[in-house]
Amino acid sequence: DAGLTYCSAGLAGKFLADVTAGLPASDADSVNSNFGPLLQGSAGPEAAGTALRELAALVNKTGQGALFAEHDGRVIDTLFPDFVTDINEKRAGRSVVFVAHAPYFVILREAMYLRRNGYRVYLVSLGEVAAGLRELFREHFDRVVDARGNYRLLRAILGRLEPDIFHVQCWMWFGILGRMAIEAKKNAAVVCEFYDITSVYAAKEDLSPTWPPGVVEFEFAMERHMAHRADAVISRFPGWLVEEWGESMGALPKHISMQAWPCAEFISYGKKKLSDADGVTRLVYAGGLVPENERSPAKLFPETTMDKAFRALLGQGMAIDVMHDPNAAKGTDDAFYARYARLAEEYPLFRFRKGVPPDTLSDALNGYDYGILLTEFDEDVVRIGENQRKGVMATKIFAYLEAGLPVLVNAEYEEMARFVTEHGMGLPIHTRDLGNVAEILREFDYPRAVAAIKSFNEIHSMEREIGRLIELYDTVISGRSGTQ
Repeated sequence: DAGLTYCSAGLAGKFLADVTAGLPASDADSVNSNFGPLLQGSAGPEAAGTALRELAALVNKTGQGALFAEHDGRVIDTLFPDFVTDINEKRAGRSVVFVAHAPYFVILREAMYLRRNGYRVYLVSLGEVAAGLRELFREHFDRVVDARGNYRLLRAILGRLEPDIFHVQCWMWFGILGRMAIEAKKNAAVVCEFYDITSVYAAKEDLSPTWPPGVVEFEFAMERHMAHRADAVISRFPGWLVEEWGESMGALPKHISMQAWPCAEFISYGKKKLSDADGVTRLVYAGGLVPENERSPAKLFPETTMDKAFRALLGQGMAIDVMHDPNAAKGTDDAFYARYARLAEEYPLFRFRKGVPPDTLSDALNGYDYGILLTEFDEDVVRIGENQRKGVMATKIFAYLEAGLPVLVNAEYEEMARFVTEHGMGLPIHTRDLGNVAEILREFDYPRAVAAIKSFNEIHSMEREIGRLIELYDTVISGRSGTQ
């Protein structure tokens, strides 16, 4: 049901001509008079959007839906010919096409180091890359295009491509991208990289009140399709959890765990702390805030009560800055975040700061004392899956490590708690202890933790860890070539 793909007036004119060619003369005249002003740019954006939706509905109503595919083909031929040619050209270096709805920083880091190992890396994004991040992604990918938010156009673009590997960023509710790549792959291998896995995140009956049952069923179906048809899957979860997921799906391809491993280019430890001036412990939360509303109920989003954790910390005399997700569409002045605005009014040591891309994030973070991921985790309310609670790993932890910051995480998140404890890089804090954090930190060996972080960043850098992804690629490509 997607409407007309974003395009130039010239291409829109060709589409309109195709539509009217299949209509009786009187109807064609009416359509031209109604939609012709769009081609001259005389209609405003809102009126143009309404008119284009009406035109799309007319095309479907009159049985001319095939015209959309023809139009998409012209858009690709006009806007993306170099992208298609560059990928399909057979030359030195394997080609990897990353597919995402909105690209995040794990695939950016992977692409950076794949490129250093001789790979050609490309990005096809469903939506336009956020303005503040475009330059960064263009710098580290050979080419970047977006499908203007149009699923049908994305599918058409993928169908034109012949890479060695499709590497799909699979976020909750975007599993369809994995299936699109599988259907378009020809001789390519398809690697699906999950962030959250919907069936792990929560049970169907807990998800369905927030999302329509059909949407939930569709997402679970996409998961099953990837489990059975993808050449490999990647996740941020431990292996035991992925094995259990595969059992529940009835199939499991080859799999590895990949985190947002530290990149030397992004590391900046700094020399001074803000707390040196006044002795006030400075905490920072780098990431999106979750507003509690009908789309983000507390039972499915434990971080909706993060403001309560912040209040407990601020009440002990500590300072907190929030650096919002640079991909987020809403600003922190949005009405959804009113609780945080009130918190800022009440506590001068609570502030919002604008989010920044990963290449400058460490410089913005390294003056703080700790990076935090703390919320008031109410086990009587929260209904996320047990394995989600036990196995999830947040990517922001690695951003903190790149800035040399020890990490404070909820002890309820068992894998994250194990991770910071085992490597000596921070502390797990149980919800019941949120009111005693200042006292707990007095006993914490801060210099030892910083030294452990720097050691970890060298041992587990993306430069070293990328070898596991390359090995996975080698395995699935050789496996496919043996069956061709």
